[in-house]
Amino acid sequence: MNTEKRVNERIAKVALKNQQVDLGLLQDLDKRKQKFIQKNKEIANLIQDVDKIKSKFKGEFKDLSNEYDDLKNEYKSLQKKANDIGADDLGQKAFVSVNELTNSYGQGWNSEILKFLQR
Repeated sequence: MNTEKRVNERIAKVALKNQQVDLGLLQDLDKRKQKFIQKNKEIANLIQDVDKIKSKFKGEFKDLSNEYDDLKNEYKSLQKKANDIGADDLGQKAFVSVNELTNSYGQGWNSEILKFLQR
């Protein structure tokens, strides 16, 4: 009986150590899970921020594109009228302005980011 009691005590000690190891492993996993959940929330917040930026971009880009078209058309109209009445200096200035406008439109824009924002 004494031997059986010692065997049972050893089994109990081994079981207790296994529980402690499992508990430690569980705690480590829970810490990693909390970090994962926090990172997931951070990514969700970044996605919301990008969505807001994208929405703002689309509105401002549309306004800019419309203004570009309007300005270009008005300069060309001025250039045509100036040429029709022989005001060559005014026509030349309108021509230069159209070229300057066209050359500046989109300058410094990253095309990959632009494509992403336009989607």
